[in-house]
Amino acid sequence: MKKVFLRGLVVAVTAGILLLSGCSLFNGDKESEPSITEPMVSPVINVSDDYYPGKLPYEPSQTRGMIHNVGTRVDMTRLELGLMEIAGDTFDRDQYLFQEGQIIEREDIEKWFEGTPNLLHVLEHDYLNRENGELAGTVIAISLSPVVTKQEETVTLTEDELRELGKNFAGQVIGAVRETEPDVPMVLSLYVTNPESSLIPGHFIAVGKVNSEEDSVSDWKNINEKYYLLPGDEIFEDHIRISRNYDQFQEEIQTFFSDYIGVVGVARFVQDRMVELTLTATAEYDSKTESLQFAQYAASLFPEYFDDQVHINLYVETIDRPMAIYVRPPAGQGDPFFHVYRK
Repeated sequence: MKKVFLRGLVVAVTAGILLLSGCSLFNGDKESEPSITEPMVSPVINVSDDYYPGKLPYEPSQTRGMIHNVGTRVDMTRLELGLMEIAGDTFDRDQYLFQEGQIIEREDIEKWFEGTPNLLHVLEHDYLNRENGELAGTVIAISLSPVVTKQEETVTLTEDELRELGKNFAGQVIGAVRETEPDVPMVLSLYVTNPESSLIPGHFIAVGKVNSEEDSVSDWKNINEKYYLLPGDEIFEDHIRISRNYDQFQEEIQTFFSDYIGVVGVARFVQDRMVELTLTATAEYDSKTESLQFAQYAASLFPEYFDDQVHINLYVETIDRPMAIYVRPPAGQGDPFFHVYRK
């Protein structure tokens, strides 16, 4: 009975798992512009409360909610935070303010939806100079669906084909920005969504820079990022040691905490190395003391089964409410964080 229930549980819990990617871009000629470094994928995710302060009053983007429904998962929360993480390597949180995109207009999005069938969403984030409130740069994510229907035939594009499609489409986005902001530096990223039935989020596949007063991306960099569901056949085939360690971890947990239905994980890999693991453990009963003991015991097993450079997020919950959170940063990057919900 528990095995059957666990299969259903996987669908329920993975939708809330957030796994973000980060990239470093940008090279400016002016002192007022952020300095650009060689693009790279951040090895870990900054899972903390260190977010950008925002400009007040808050101004929503006029393109908010404009999604081209092509039968794929949008993962908007993951996409928004992921794009903010990309910005974090370029715009220092102590020097810039966040603002929802104010440059791209609804008319632009509507036109692009008609001409680009694989386009799902265009997300714009603007960053303002904290000293004077002026626009310092914009970071944009182009979300693409790998599946499109043409003349009643379903076609699935490879990641290389999606990169080419996204790079070509990026010219239209740059053109729209340049109509009103001829000098603003830009970072553009390409994000691939997954089918609605998928249990793992989409991922970024490329990132590029547009310097001030330029009209094209001067240098695109591929992002090698992949997510796996745990337990799962795919990770067993690609990373058998990690898969077996996870199975042993879960078995040891359930030996001592039989009321826990199961532990579902999503692992993020960059350059074929696991850099983050998000675990969701669901209990049959609402017991604060059991949740406390469970989280402590699970955390004590992390060093035995998972590399100390892996960022681990553990969410303990019942079917309808959160119970506890435990976050273990990579070694040397801060202390673990533990919180039990009291309400």
